[in-house]
Amino acid sequence: MLFFLSSLVVGVAGGARRGTSSVLQRTVPYDREAFVFDPRGRVLQLEYAEAATELGGPVVALVVGDSCVVCAWTRGPRRPLGKVGAVDDGTFVAFAGLRADGLALADAARVRSARSRLECPEERPSPRSLARAVGDLAHEAARGGGSRCYGARLVVAGLGADGDPELWTVGPSGVVERRDPVLRLAGAPMVTLPKPNGGGLRDAIDAVANAAFAADDDVEAIHVLAFRRDPLLVRGDPPGGGDNNMRSPRVLAWEADLRRADDFVPVKEEGPSRLTLHPEAAASLVDALAASSSSSSSS
Repeated sequence: MLFFLSSLVVGVAGGARRGTSSVLQRTVPYDREAFVFDPRGRVLQLEYAEAATELGGPVVALVVGDSCVVCAWTRGPRRPLGKVGAVDDGTFVAFAGLRADGLALADAARVRSARSRLECPEERPSPRSLARAVGDLAHEAARGGGSRCYGARLVVAGLGADGDPELWTVGPSGVVERRDPVLRLAGAPMVTLPKPNGGGLRDAIDAVANAAFAADDDVEAIHVLAFRRDPLLVRGDPPGGGDNNMRSPRVLAWEADLRRADDFVPVKEEGPSRLTLHPEAAASLVDALAASSSSSSSS
């Protein structure tokens, strides 16, 4: 009798353990591989990668007329090294998320641009083509097969086929999207696009800086990249007319690390306090983005 009862207890306990292990087997394996769907149709590894894109410092991009501003910063005193950079002489990238993954995607865009230049040296790769190439790489990683999703989101900024700035993003799943003139990534604060009749790039930089410094008191510096199409570009120029033709119009760029204390001055006016670009920094911006007749003739 005692033997029978002990056997019954052991059997019940073993069944409970087997039931628990079966429950774990039904739930845990779904987030161990990137190519496995859970019963609700979700890819958990991809959701984890999307969450990783929100962990890094914010990135903001603004398109103002024929110009574009890309800005990045980190939460704290660290400089946002490498978060914004050039791919070609007129195409640029920025990323939010894991630093190593973002740098890997940026390098992939540079490799694709170099290959395009070998095939057609006189034509700059479009932001769309670079974004699609990086998207294919990200999608291949998201399908698993021994790899994991990239925990970063990439922004590709450059001149489109019509000569105007475009913003494209590549997500961890490999989806490629063309974005609005105001793009915010990784928890960036709201930024209001300056009026077209305003100060243009300077107003855009002021808007981004005020949003960054107001959002976090620990932000000491922001990395800003501004570029525009050469204003001397004539849309009637035939292809092959030098560096300034419609297939690959020349791009003028300005890049700087702007510190709160050194490169911005407070504006005294009614309402909430705000900062504006220091006159010396503004002068360097104007000089870098002004196309002179001498520079055009020399190129």
